[in-house]
Amino acid sequence: MRVIVVGAGILGSSLAYHAAREGAEVILLDPMVEGRATAAGAGIICPWASRVTDPDWYRLSGGGARYYPALVERLAEDGETQLSYRRVGALCVPGDEGGLDEAEARTRIRAEDAPEAGEITRLMPDEARALFPPLRPGLAALHVGGAARVMAGCSPPPCCAPRNGTGRRSTAFPWRRSRPGTVPCAA
Repeated sequence: MRVIVVGAGILGSSLAYHAAREGAEVILLDPMVEGRATAAGAGIICPWASRVTDPDWYRLSGGGARYYPALVERLAEDGETQLSYRRVGALCVPGDEGGLDEAEARTRIRAEDAPEAGEITRLMPDEARALFPPLRPGLAALHVGGAARVMAGCSPPPCCAPRNGTGRRSTAFPWRRSRPGTVPCAA
């Protein structure tokens, strides 16, 4: 089977990886533009504290956060060891007491069914600054122990080129749009 995936962000590269593991020949197309989300900065994996209330978004992002450690383990088994995924925790700093109460309630409710969220701790201002010294004095925070970080710089991400039992790998091609309706690519 041949699969063409458009977009080498986290979703596209994950799809390419899993399809290649199942034995498909994968062609991955991505414009590789500077500043794209996957390469522009660190990925913060902490859906539990997000203000987004869309249940579909949370189901997708929460499932991704739950699955990420298994994906990293699988990639390591496939020889991809230069991965930047780390559980480092995160501070949620709404800026006022009411916002902190709201963030804490939302995060604790979501964490009830998500052990990967880790320990949820409300921090006094001095405790928060001890974890992140540049934080403005006087701000309390919520610490989410299970939050993780993925550093940018994978271009394309390692899962764009999986190895599997058949030795198949996905192939990534940069592309650019030249006019509406066309997608030329360099092979």
